[in-house]
Amino acid sequence: MCNYVAMWLAMAMAFASPAFAAGKGPGAVRKQAEMSMVVTGQVRIAADGRVDGVRIDRESEIPKAVADLIRQNVPQWRFEPLATPDAATDTPMNLRVVARRLYGQAEEAYELRVGSAHFGRDEPSHLPSQAQMQPPTYPELAARSNVSGLVYVVARIGRDGRVEDAFAEQVNLNAVGSEAQMKRFRELLAQSTLTTAKQWQFAPPTQGPYADEAHWLVRVPVAYKLKRDKTPAYGQWDLYIPGPRQRAPWIDADRDATAGVDAFGDERIQSVGRGRRLLTPIDGNS
Repeated sequence: MCNYVAMWLAMAMAFASPAFAAGKGPGAVRKQAEMSMVVTGQVRIAADGRVDGVRIDRESEIPKAVADLIRQNVPQWRFEPLATPDAATDTPMNLRVVARRLYGQAEEAYELRVGSAHFGRDEPSHLPSQAQMQPPTYPELAARSNVSGLVYVVARIGRDGRVEDAFAEQVNLNAVGSEAQMKRFRELLAQSTLTTAKQWQFAPPTQGPYADEAHWLVRVPVAYKLKRDKTPAYGQWDLYIPGPRQRAPWIDADRDATAGVDAFGDERIQSVGRGRRLLTPIDGNS
């Protein structure tokens, strides 16, 4: 746990910009902080939905506690069975593992859990490809206040490759302030992202099982980074204040078979509602 303690101590300095932290509530907001990392690999799924095995990519580079958590939880999962009794299949997986401090304990304690997951990976030719994706403008107030963050946006792409609608599902911030300040900066980053996202252009797929659909749903992570921000390497923790998760009103819950919106590996774009569907709770609790 010593690495967790060091990260939380560093957060008090890295997240405390005097210009931003002024006002009521930053102490309570700081307690919402979490660290996470995305671990990739493969899960072997039997035709009846049972898990027959799991492989973790570059396991030596991730903390042992994270590898142990994955190996304990994944075999308990059950996926939607296949319509035909095919052999077991090896399915790519992205798991976001989350660590969070537990306050109010007699001793310093932390919770470690699988927070979100994405299973499967479409052939690039079966997905809309980016034709023109201009990055959004960094809101001036956020930049002046040393606020960076990450916006997870879902877009609905029409047959002509234009974005018919876009929705910010979650906004995480690398800064601490009052609840009101955090809400304001999340709104600024989300609005800048959506204004630009609605101007994006995609090349619709011309082959594969989804080529004839009326529209396509994709998720895209949009990062707002300052010079101080470094992208964590594989197996390293990323520290932030998570924003609330919201579902786009035009996404059917049954179609969105993923567990969470932030389990991105090295993909720039993820399809929504594809791949094997997980039936059991991702955290192992019923």
